[in-house]
Amino acid sequence: MLQGVSKEPAAPEGFAEELDSQAVRTLRVASGLAIMSFVAMAFVDPLLVEGDTLRTAWAVRVLVVAALAVVFGLTLREGWSERWFGSASRATFALTAGGVIVLTSITGGGQSDYHEALYITLFGYAMLPLPWGRRDTILAFTSVLVVFDVVLLWVGNPGTGGVFATHNVLLAAAVIIAVVLHEIMMADRRRSFEARARLASANQELLALDKAKSRFFANLSHELRTPLTLILAPLEAMLTDERATFDEGHRQHLLLAQRNALRLLRLVDDLLALTRAEAASLPLEPQEIEPVRFLHVLAEDIAGLTARKDIDLIVDAEGDVPSFAGDPQLVERVLLNLLANSARFTPVGGRITLRARREGEGVVLAVQDTGIGIASDQLEHVFDRFYQVDSSSTRHAGGTGIGLSLVREIMEMHQGRIEVHSVPGEGTTIRCWFPADLEAEAPSAPLHPETRQGLPEWHERIRLERTYRLQGVDDATERRVAPRPSPKSMAPCVLVVEDNPDMIRFVVALLAAEYNVMSAQSGKDGLRMAVERRPDLIISDVMMPGMDGLQMLERLQADPLTSHIPVILMTARGGTEERIEGRDSGAVAYVAKPFRAEELLAAVRAVLRQRESGEWAQLDTREEALTFLASGVAEQLEDSLDLIDDEEADALALGRIRELARELKGFATAGSQPVTEPALVDEVLAPVLEELAAAHPDRALRSSRRALGRVGMEHAELEGVVRALVSRAFTVTPAHGTVSVETRDLPGGKVEVRVRDGGPGVPPRHAERIFFAYFDSEGLGLSHYRHLVQARGGSLTLDASPGTGSTLVLCLPGLPRSRGARKGLPEQPTDLPR
Repeated sequence: MLQGVSKEPAAPEGFAEELDSQAVRTLRVASGLAIMSFVAMAFVDPLLVEGDTLRTAWAVRVLVVAALAVVFGLTLREGWSERWFGSASRATFALTAGGVIVLTSITGGGQSDYHEALYITLFGYAMLPLPWGRRDTILAFTSVLVVFDVVLLWVGNPGTGGVFATHNVLLAAAVIIAVVLHEIMMADRRRSFEARARLASANQELLALDKAKSRFFANLSHELRTPLTLILAPLEAMLTDERATFDEGHRQHLLLAQRNALRLLRLVDDLLALTRAEAASLPLEPQEIEPVRFLHVLAEDIAGLTARKDIDLIVDAEGDVPSFAGDPQLVERVLLNLLANSARFTPVGGRITLRARREGEGVVLAVQDTGIGIASDQLEHVFDRFYQVDSSSTRHAGGTGIGLSLVREIMEMHQGRIEVHSVPGEGTTIRCWFPADLEAEAPSAPLHPETRQGLPEWHERIRLERTYRLQGVDDATERRVAPRPSPKSMAPCVLVVEDNPDMIRFVVALLAAEYNVMSAQSGKDGLRMAVERRPDLIISDVMMPGMDGLQMLERLQADPLTSHIPVILMTARGGTEERIEGRDSGAVAYVAKPFRAEELLAAVRAVLRQRESGEWAQLDTREEALTFLASGVAEQLEDSLDLIDDEEADALALGRIRELARELKGFATAGSQPVTEPALVDEVLAPVLEELAAAHPDRALRSSRRALGRVGMEHAELEGVVRALVSRAFTVTPAHGTVSVETRDLPGGKVEVRVRDGGPGVPPRHAERIFFAYFDSEGLGLSHYRHLVQARGGSLTLDASPGTGSTLVLCLPGLPRSRGARKGLPEQPTDLPR
């Protein structure tokens, strides 16, 4: 370590230690290069001097080389360089520079060109990673110039004045450049060190985060298994209890719950196994496995399942395939995952082949199918965790992306390897190579203290049952979606279109008690059945493979044979935009998943009742308005609560919540206070029109004001309503269009204000919806003002004319005029072209 030399105060922590760790190599390079330079230049000396001078030069070289060789040799001794690096590095620099100066004085002094080697010495040491401080560097390099002048003057051979001055100027410049170069090099090394330190720190954080994530998944999965098993246990008890009296509908509900609880338990087990395998803590209990017998037993287990999809299952195993060491349960898990994937993507009438072959010092077990195949650019990702070849919302098969990732981890635990080959449209082959023997590895600390033997007995029993083990293949090959309920001659016919088999079972079982129910698993099949069977009602999912629910609905509406059939859409996407899209497409109701059974039954009964009375196309606008209001308020609160998660945005979030509360309170209390100062219509309208016309100079305003009396609203209330109506008209009217405002007295003492825009108009289906809260981005918007007007005894309606603009009509109860009011004044039209 360099002792007594100041370090740069700005150096990052650990930087000096890194330079110290390179001390041996730095000193060895410096001394080695100096030795080679002095030896090489010895062959040049005869060209410069001769006789005794030559022998003196060689003697100097020998002494310098010998001293440098001692330093070089000492670097080979362990521990010496680290302790004496400061002294050794200064000595090496002094020997190199001093040797050059002495040889310069011998070979001609100021007239010798040998002094140019000092430049090489300065620049060379400036570039070496020497942990010298700035002051030490300046002192060392400046001493070269001083010693050079002293030696030449002492021997009396500095050369002419001009030569001596030139040498000093150039050497001084070299010293300055060397100091600057050393600073630049050290700064660059500091930056490199800081970047590497940040990268190392980030890697450590990522490793810690990955371990924490794995531990979280493992612990969460472990904790979920107990309640899931406790759900399965009573379900099994009820289903196997001979004394229980369930009708078929209730039994189907219990079977559905059992099936999905098993599916969730299997998913949790896979997730736990994956995290434990990645942490090398999944128990591995190797036994001798006979591959030919193993594949035949497995094929017998799943043959009945693959036959449901008319898939030909073939076992191709040679009789001389040797045994190998492996965990039977984990090897079966690998093959069942591969078989489930093959069965899922192999079409009806396809083929799956199980193969066993000897290969090298191990055995290959392969699963080959004639399915849809995998694109070449996706092959390298199929074993990534949570990766799905088709991750779109309309993919043809479900899945979580865990199965193949778990397969890879289990293969690595067995010290094997896995390969996938696929041709799109022809099929996929996945080969698993198992070594004949497993090398013993030291067990690592488990993520969870539980071992396979430590599992609760009832959970272990569930895991060994056929329904649990073969669940993936069972799901992939299922063909009969739902039992056919008994026909009911006079009951309406309902067609359920849904791609999830369990959801179909649930909806069919729910409706079967009251209706004749049919089912289809795709929009294409649903459309075909609708044309063939003409159901009274269709309940359809939105997101389905191939033809989705909206596309099917569009085709139904376009066909005169099916355009009269009402459609209820159900989907997990229940936002405002989705509901508008669904209703715009012609659906009579929109049910968001998850839904309560009573909710769906109520919607079905209401639609069928309206259809029977010839009024099924009429919407329940009050219920729909409440839905928009609830959705809008929920979205506002969610946005605000999301901000609360960020400490810096707490004030903003709370402000938004308070503003929302004020809006809702204002909506609830609108018009509840008595009118103390009735508004004069023209007095309110004139300044509002003038202000808004000035704010929209590219549009024209035409007004005709003949209502001069007062109405039963406060001035501020009427101003707010009028401003909202006129502002909307200017907003929807394109540039150079015209906005018209007309007021007049109506029979019965009422006052009418008509605001007409020049926009594209409002479709009839939106005639009521524009008054819904949160129908657009304006929040409560026109809903608030309509509520206020109605509370004051008036009305706010829309006179829609698609393509030619629309008119908002405000009708308010008038008050008797005072004696001084003017009567019978002629119309006062005002045109304000802009």
